[in-house]
Amino acid sequence: MDYRRIALFAAFAATSLFLVIKWKSAEDIDEQALINAQQTNQSQTNVDTSFEEVITQSNIVIDTSEDDLGGVTKIAAPEQVAVIDKVTPNEASIINVQTDLLNVKIDSQTGDIIYTALNEYSVSLEHSETPVTILNNTDNYFFIAQSYLRSKRGSPLNIDSTLFEADKFEYALNEDETLEVKLTYKDQSLVKLTKIYTFYKNKYIIDVSYEVTNVSNENLFLTLDNRLKRDSSPDPAQKKTSPSFVGFAVANEDSIWEKHTFNDLEDEKEDQNLNKKGEFSFNQTVQGGFIAYSQKYFVVAWVPNQDETQHQNLGIPVGYKYNFAINKSDEVTVAIGETKTFSSKLWVGPELQDQLDELHDGLKHSVDYGIFYIFSKPIHWVLTKIQSVVPNWGWSIILLTLLVKLLFFPLSAKSMKSMAKMKKLAPKMAQLKERYGDDRQKMSQELMKFYKKEGINPVSGCLPMLVQMPIWISLYWVLIEAVEIRQMPFMFWVQDLSAADPWLVFPVLMGVSMFFQMRMTQSANMDPMQQKIFKFMPIGMTLFFIIFGMPAGLMIYWTVNNCLSICQQYLVNKQIDKEEQIAKAEAASK
Repeated sequence: MDYRRIALFAAFAATSLFLVIKWKSAEDIDEQALINAQQTNQSQTNVDTSFEEVITQSNIVIDTSEDDLGGVTKIAAPEQVAVIDKVTPNEASIINVQTDLLNVKIDSQTGDIIYTALNEYSVSLEHSETPVTILNNTDNYFFIAQSYLRSKRGSPLNIDSTLFEADKFEYALNEDETLEVKLTYKDQSLVKLTKIYTFYKNKYIIDVSYEVTNVSNENLFLTLDNRLKRDSSPDPAQKKTSPSFVGFAVANEDSIWEKHTFNDLEDEKEDQNLNKKGEFSFNQTVQGGFIAYSQKYFVVAWVPNQDETQHQNLGIPVGYKYNFAINKSDEVTVAIGETKTFSSKLWVGPELQDQLDELHDGLKHSVDYGIFYIFSKPIHWVLTKIQSVVPNWGWSIILLTLLVKLLFFPLSAKSMKSMAKMKKLAPKMAQLKERYGDDRQKMSQELMKFYKKEGINPVSGCLPMLVQMPIWISLYWVLIEAVEIRQMPFMFWVQDLSAADPWLVFPVLMGVSMFFQMRMTQSANMDPMQQKIFKFMPIGMTLFFIIFGMPAGLMIYWTVNNCLSICQQYLVNKQIDKEEQIAKAEAASK
């Protein structure tokens, strides 16, 4: 039996199993329900009044806790980060900010960013007028970004309930390069406090800073607290055929992108048997770092000052229902008469790898290439470079196919030549099988001698496919993970290279081209099992790609690669025929 074909079939089977397992891990999400979940209506939100700590609307927090009856007591464990469940934004206090890339809503009383829509990304091709919403404060989709100052020790401040006020409630970037939105502390008798949001043209980064001047007669002890708060609703961008990581991520000494799904954090909480209200299952202290929430194509991340020590918590704290990612700095002393600035950066946007890498080197891993990162990253880099010259991702994929084919041309040529020789020598191999068919050991020995004499490597036929397999699997992950290719058209009926071909043209072309490619290498003396494999594989692969909705871009790559391989095999066969004719002519002349 020809083991190279069995090895090839086994490799395809293993790859198919891998893709099936990944597909099975995805959730079936109703698109219209997700669009409804992302509507901008901020009404009908429920209030949870169980506070672990009074978080004032000034964003400065005193070391007290309030029960449901309004009684105030000291916190038993001041080192534990306090949390608060959902609050209802006041419609009259919402600040609307428009930039070229973002549509943002800020609750001026709490300082929370309660809504962000991405102007350049639509929910789907069918709903091209509906922008992707990342942050929102609704009943069926709750996800907000918070930041405030906390005071753990004694403070001279007597904070009332209406501490901040905005100069206006409508902001637009227009032609400017930057836009500042300021929230000013009303009562400045003891502290001058201004919270500043800075937006940038053509950027998804939002700078958030506090300018604090202590005009009291006592020192202030403050920490900057940034957090992400989200419910457990499904990722709006997740697809059935292309699941990716969804959850929180942090950086530490062991990993620059440590992933934690909501389910994992809940399991850890049960394993740790936590029972104290406000406790988290994940706690760490790092230098710099970040906290992030990653979903398919998009990421939200707080990036603090990298020179400072940060304390982080993840999960649903005991007694609460929302998922938190919290990052707080060490305590900073603001002396009498001193002015200090507390600042951090917030990213709310697509997973643009180069820009995220500038913000923090761990954030580029939000693009979930998994174990194929080492291949997918350079493939993505090459694709983007080609696309910068050829402004069509479909043609860029075709050019990438040509580059890969050229890269492996010598290996493929050697393999094809070996396969063509084996096909030519099939009758002699059949004679060996007839002569030593009953003695497997003797048959193997004679077959190896025959291969050596004729200069044939029996395993070389499957090497090009095995070598290229990580490339096309990596390209698969690039096509379904890279936000740059999301909803990108090729031509005619293919309007989204990251989705399945709606007319199934390229999967069928791939199967047809595979059939002809395998026919060119099929020998007449194949055993029945090999013949069945050769007949079934093109059909099976075609059905597999159709059923599981492989991206159209991958089908284009594979179809073009098959066509190039057919052309190369044809030229190799012609070359061998010519060499045989020359050899026969030389033999006849002698």
